[in-house]
Amino acid sequence: MEDNDGPDNRYKAEGSLISLSIIECRESDVHGYTMLLFSPTTKGLEIFKNNMLKDYENKRR
Repeated sequence: MEDNDGPDNRYKAEGSLISLSIIECRESDVHGYTMLLFSPTTKGLEIFKNNMLKDYENKRR
């Protein structure tokens, strides 16, 4: 029987985007339903911008 963690328990919670402070999660009530909303943190936006800049520079070569 497989656990909810995935095959062979390969998922590591400490490696999640939330625990790495790259995204944040908050709950919001939308028409009576509780929704989880995910958004990038300042750190996450910096990582994204740096990667986009590197991709752009690599494509120009």
